[in-house]
Amino acid sequence: FGVDSIMLPPWRCGKTVVPFLCRTARSCRHRVPRRELSSRSKEERAVERQEIWSDISRGYFADFHEFRKTGGKRFEAADQLCSRKEATRFPLISGRSLTREGVELPAALKGHVSLVLISFRAYGLRMSQLYLEPFAKEFGSNMSVKVFEVSLVEKLFYRMLRRWMERNLKREIPRERHPSFMVYTGGGLKAIKETLKLGNTIVGHAHLLDREGLVRWRAHATPTDRELQTLLRCTGQLLKDSKPK
Repeated sequence: FGVDSIMLPPWRCGKTVVPFLCRTARSCRHRVPRRELSSRSKEERAVERQEIWSDISRGYFADFHEFRKTGGKRFEAADQLCSRKEATRFPLISGRSLTREGVELPAALKGHVSLVLISFRAYGLRMSQLYLEPFAKEFGSNMSVKVFEVSLVEKLFYRMLRRWMERNLKREIPRERHPSFMVYTGGGLKAIKETLKLGNTIVGHAHLLDREGLVRWRAHATPTDRELQTLLRCTGQLLKDSKPK
């Protein structure tokens, strides 16, 4: 599900995360071709290590601190759709589903009103189900509606665990959801996070797309009853207002 799936509880991260990551980085370093290592100076490798540590410090620990204070919820979702003019186009994310088929978003969703659930960690994945369950109950039989789940895996030493994570996901995720569940291990995560405003990486994120791949509504963290009602209402509105092309 994510690195936190195999770590001790987060409140002990200060003592456990860094040693784990360092051991992983050391083991991964031996797999890098010697030619690539020799082409990089000690200074360049030192800068890279410092950047990795800075990202961890500013990222996971900052997110966890926020999560402890607010549950990771920075705001409550809007009670209506944003206009097409204000909407953000869903970024290109290509990867492989749990059935090992190539998938490219948002192309795979074109012509459908879609709910895209994004998570970085096991906790966020479980949180995403709070959006999925009422949505599937309401629109599961509607052929004009799609649901897609994306697990974004951060950093090279996390990506090294891809196969292990996929095996665990296949055991945990119901088989009927495997074709619509992607594990993304590519680059450009910073740009994806900025485009979709994925603030806290511990929590789950929900994005409602129209038929053209525009994000018309979004929410994150544990949904309130009002947010779930808004999600269902806005989906119904998109189905009425838009026509498939």
